[in-house]
Amino acid sequence: MTRDEIIAAVKSGADLRDANLCGANLCGADLRGADLEWRSHDIVAELLRRNASTAQEFAVAGLVIMRRDWCWKEFLACDITGKLWAIAVLRGLKCPHIPAELG
Repeated sequence: MTRDEIIAAVKSGADLRDANLCGANLCGADLRGADLEWRSHDIVAELLRRNASTAQEFAVAGLVIMRRDWCWKEFLACDITGKLWAIAVLRGLKCPHIPAELG
């Protein structure tokens, strides 16, 4: 799928749950109001990147991309500076994988 096809599919409510978005360039895509697939490292990293303003915040977004072998359990358990920032960002975006007691 092309970038525009992915964006159109997400906005139209397509179920991308098992879609392979590896290598998808979502830079600049307007995903507001989209029903996001929170297991996609690409989508989560892009959302964090868009909200990042410091080197450490960009590093957290990069970690999400580099650790594709991790799931939410591993990310939430890791000890990286900036994780609480990421939790706050993702909570603000209504990520269902962030427990209420964190952050």
